[in-house]
Amino acid sequence: MRIAGFQPLSLLDFPERPCAVVFTQGCPLRCPFCHNPGLIPNGPGKMRADEVLSELERHANTVAAVCVTGGEPTVQPDLPAFLRLLKLRGFAVKLDTNGVHPRMVARLLSDRLVDYVAMDFKHRWSAYAGLTKAAAPAVEHIRRTFSLLQQSGVPHEFRTTVVPAFHTAEDLERMAVELAPGTSWAWQPVRYGITYDPNLPKGEMPPLEEIRSRILAAHPDLSITIRR
Repeated sequence: MRIAGFQPLSLLDFPERPCAVVFTQGCPLRCPFCHNPGLIPNGPGKMRADEVLSELERHANTVAAVCVTGGEPTVQPDLPAFLRLLKLRGFAVKLDTNGVHPRMVARLLSDRLVDYVAMDFKHRWSAYAGLTKAAAPAVEHIRRTFSLLQQSGVPHEFRTTVVPAFHTAEDLERMAVELAPGTSWAWQPVRYGITYDPNLPKGEMPPLEEIRSRILAAHPDLSITIRR
């Protein structure tokens, strides 16, 4: 595992429970609003897996869950083995993913190595390639993971970073159509400052509460959360 960092305690990254956070190194997408640009290059990690496990043992009285995030964890071939070690130690596991590796996600689900999955749902599918700089096959892989999660029965959510330069009310309304009834969808306004594109255009945030109300009126079975 190429591990870039470890956070011993987070109250935000696992639903309704404190967790530790493991940051992996490397991501194949190039989203201009990414707030962890240092985790994008496919460089070496800064920690070994055994060092992370030792840290988790030290904090076992504080946390019983681990969020594995990135970067993009699913591009690392030894991810299943690492998650298995977490599960054997009794930790609940949350995976953050952009969905680019559906076969890996399918394996993790089949082997019951994840308890919760949060997947990025960045935009309408027709806008994905331009926004993320992903080739067409990668976008199809992301769509496969999107469908896989909605059919999996494993607790999950989809997350959208709302960027005024890229997202309109119509975009969000059209994205809602893709979600199955009962789906949890989290919106997080973009955080300016450290982003992959240092010249990310700024603009006025769309009226998210109003848009949320309109979408829920049309899709009352969705759960939409705005995370400020």
